[in-house]
Amino acid sequence: MNQFFHSKWSKNILIYFFSIIALLWAVGPIYWVVVSSISTRMELYSAPEKVWFPSEPTLEAYYRLFQGGGQYRGGDVSPTEGLMWSGLINTLIISIVSGAFITFLSTNAGYVFARMKFRGKNAVFYFLMMLMPLPLWVSIITLFFLISKAGLIDSLTGMEQR
Repeated sequence: MNQFFHSKWSKNILIYFFSIIALLWAVGPIYWVVVSSISTRMELYSAPEKVWFPSEPTLEAYYRLFQGGGQYRGGDVSPTEGLMWSGLINTLIISIVSGAFITFLSTNAGYVFARMKFRGKNAVFYFLMMLMPLPLWVSIITLFFLISKAGLIDSLTGMEQR
């Protein structure tokens, strides 16, 4: 029995077993969101075994999200038509511009810290390293004050802070 647990074969089985468990743990919620989004409401509220594999997959929720807007219980249509597209475009603009800026700035800063010698290099480096785990909400009041004084509230430029 002891020889079984020390063999390479049994170690591989344990590694694969825990890897599969970790994969299901990570991918399971994503699968659930996708299946829930293509299922009908009747299937979502029915028996649990029908939810895992929808019998009638539909893209109705995506159509309502991007085209029709939401519908209230009384039959009125909510004024959300077109908001999803503008939100996606704003997200793309912000993520591309801020990603390019951060990549450019980080690459140059890394080069300076790696290659150049200057007075206080270690102090500046350690100060920047101490700021990295600082969450945004710690400085949110100061950021809001600065953004509002600069007149950047409700603008794309004001959203590119971190």
